[in-house]
Amino acid sequence: MSYLTIRKKLIAAFSLVALVPVAVICAVTVVKVNTISEANFVDSTTRELKQLDNAMVQFADMVKTSAGYVAARPELKGADRSVLSYLPGAPAHSADPEKEGAVNGAIYRSLTGVQVSNNAFYEVFFGTRWGGFVSSNKGALPPGYDPRKRDWYQVAVEKGVPSVTPAYQSVTGSGTMSGVISVVAPAFDPSGALVGVTGIDVPLTNLTKMVLDIKIGKRGFAMLAQEDGTILANPKTPETNFKKMSELDHPVFQTLDRMSEGRVELEKDGVAYYACVYTSPGLGWKYVGVIEKEEVMASGHKMVVAVVAIGVVLLALFVGVAFLISNAIIRPINRTSEMLRDIAEGEGDLTRRLEVVSNDELGILATWFNAFVEKIHAIIRELSQHAEKVTGAGAELSELSDEMSGGAREMNELAGGVTRSAEEMSAVMTSVAASSEQTATNVNTVAAATEEMRSTIAEIAERSEKARGVTSDMVDQAHGARANMDALGQAAAEIGKVTETITEISEQTNLLALNATIEAARAGEAGKGFAVVAGEIKALAAQTAEATGEIRSRINGVQSSSAQSVEGISRISTVIEEVSELVGAIAAAVEEQSVSTGEIAENLAQASAGLQEVNGQVARSSGVAEEIARDMGSVSNSAHRLTDGSGAVHDRSEDLSRLAGGLNAVVGQFKV
Repeated sequence: MSYLTIRKKLIAAFSLVALVPVAVICAVTVVKVNTISEANFVDSTTRELKQLDNAMVQFADMVKTSAGYVAARPELKGADRSVLSYLPGAPAHSADPEKEGAVNGAIYRSLTGVQVSNNAFYEVFFGTRWGGFVSSNKGALPPGYDPRKRDWYQVAVEKGVPSVTPAYQSVTGSGTMSGVISVVAPAFDPSGALVGVTGIDVPLTNLTKMVLDIKIGKRGFAMLAQEDGTILANPKTPETNFKKMSELDHPVFQTLDRMSEGRVELEKDGVAYYACVYTSPGLGWKYVGVIEKEEVMASGHKMVVAVVAIGVVLLALFVGVAFLISNAIIRPINRTSEMLRDIAEGEGDLTRRLEVVSNDELGILATWFNAFVEKIHAIIRELSQHAEKVTGAGAELSELSDEMSGGAREMNELAGGVTRSAEEMSAVMTSVAASSEQTATNVNTVAAATEEMRSTIAEIAERSEKARGVTSDMVDQAHGARANMDALGQAAAEIGKVTETITEISEQTNLLALNATIEAARAGEAGKGFAVVAGEIKALAAQTAEATGEIRSRINGVQSSSAQSVEGISRISTVIEEVSELVGAIAAAVEEQSVSTGEIAENLAQASAGLQEVNGQVARSSGVAEEIARDMGSVSNSAHRLTDGSGAVHDRSEDLSRLAGGLNAVVGQFKV
């Protein structure tokens, strides 16, 4: 049967004590590491994005300065209606501004000088308020092209200062469409009137290069979008460039479009990403740093693995310590249990004692257990001694009953002989009575009869004396048997007192076990082992009480048998005393008869004169003989009763021997 031992409970408790903190530490570590990893990602990415924004702002400021410089050029301030125009009705002209007059040539050279000063400038252009347009890139524009309707022109006029326009598709230069952003500035004549707007186009490829130079971790990247959500640079998916995030089908872009600041977790193509969004306060552009979540958590995972490994090692150490401590606690308890089991199931060795090796509760338990075993040892040893005495008394009583039975049989035989002699004496008395009528003629016959009567009386006297000796011995033996039975009753009473002491000890042990159980319940989990030991002690106390009850019942049987034996011996003693009195009466009668017979012998010579006296004596002798016969009948009956009483005493002595044997068997279960 499998059950939860104290060792298992202790190991489980220590393991739980170690496991809970380790689990909490691991959980807190995972959360903290994830939080720190995310915070580090946000901090580092925001820092990178701010650096990118600073570079963008510096670049935009530089371009704004260049645009302002161009707008302040006198060539642009002095522009007029002669600037090249592609409006309907405008005069035809070539695509080379230098061939279209001094004004157009001067403007062109000014624009070209700024363009060649910086490789990042894709195109430098100028649009007038009259619809004219000159670009540093020579090339024809579509007919009807009106710069005043373009967004870049309207932004510059609206803001009145150098500004960055939203990205748009450029149609200048080589005539192909390309994505650019423009930095524009209004140009005014000396009177402060608007002359036109100058602008510098920066290709998106330059911005993409700047974004590509930003490293977000090992595999992360940065993305740039303008204020309206149009993606300006996305190195991961270039096909989304120049598209608004709100118009893209994927929810990732829609989520990013709704954000202006902060961190968000995304999933694209089954891969989890972290994205950090930062909006430039100067440009209004949105910078997005994107990195795979796995890369962000990689360093944290290593730390978590290290913490888990440390936790496993700590758990193993705690389990080892728990095993050692549980062994130190369980070893004395196991010794106690083994000793209890040996007493309960084995040879009942009461000579063994527990070794007290500590001063804690287990040491106290071992000390009191040894005291309990010592008490039981003394009681069982005393019981063994009394059992031996009872066995000896039973044997002596059996021998005495056998002797009484033999004496009763002998007394019965003697009584039979006396009865026969009395009958013979009665017959003789009858003959004497018959012969007394012929006294004169039969004196010799009377003398012979008298002589025969004398010898018969002598024999009766001899047998009566023997009967008196036998009855005297029987009286003495009956008194001795009664004294032995009284001693046996006293021994049984002493054994009863011992069993009462055992019962009291069992009750006290039961109470101690109950108190130990209560204290173990108060101690909780740590005290369940004490509850097990208390239960075993309680079971031992119950077994002791049961054995004591059995001993008490056997002692009661001994006392009952002893009482019956005492009563039987008392009856036998009374009968023997009655027999003794009868034998005394017989002896007295025989003595009297002997005297009478002597007188008859002496008075034979005067037989004739004393005939009447002889007849009286004969009559009295006949009566005495009849009385002797009756008394011998009573003696015979008493002898029969004595025989029956001796048999009963023998039976009771055998019962006493069996009870003593049972008591010896019970006591013999213990080794003392």
